[in-house]
Amino acid sequence: MSCTFSPRRRRARRPGARLAALTLVLTAAAAFASSAAGAASHAAAASGCGHSASSGSTTLQLSIGGHSRTVIVHVPSSYKETQATALILNLHGSGSDARQQELFSGMDATADADTFIVAYPQALIANGPGFDWNIPGVPLVGGAMPPANAANDISFLTDLVKTLEGRYCIDAHRVFATGVSGGGRMSSQLACDASSTF
Repeated sequence: MSCTFSPRRRRARRPGARLAALTLVLTAAAAFASSAAGAASHAAAASGCGHSASSGSTTLQLSIGGHSRTVIVHVPSSYKETQATALILNLHGSGSDARQQELFSGMDATADADTFIVAYPQALIANGPGFDWNIPGVPLVGGAMPPANAANDISFLTDLVKTLEGRYCIDAHRVFATGVSGGGRMSSQLACDASSTF
């Protein structure tokens, strides 16, 4: 299944609407991960099961799709290397980065409380101090289309899941994506173009 995007006129944003929307998305993701915690017995365990991993946040530099990519991975304090664990990709907004999304969303504490791994990948299209995602058919914040040679972020994020499955004990049936702003739009595109992964 593929989704298409029809550009719409931007409406004036109400103060607090962005934070309310993020809170709703993060709450839903946490609730879904928590409710699925008992599904470990039906889990499709990844090849990373049995590999030890330290709890806390680690910044990885990975070569995926011919590009060097930055990903912050937070492993919960209750993580067990032999128990398949849910994975959530938490995508930053336009003009932001992985570290800012980790701080802004506060999802590390939820991951610790509900035992899931959260990864904060970083886009590559430079936008001020941060980066934008390459969402198929969607213009960047300034209205221009992504550069023709921009990395394919659908491929990056699906390949990232496979890479993380090789490092951590991830339940392939509990892999999710969430985000804010451009990251939210990117996660909705993943639901369309990579539903077999997410």
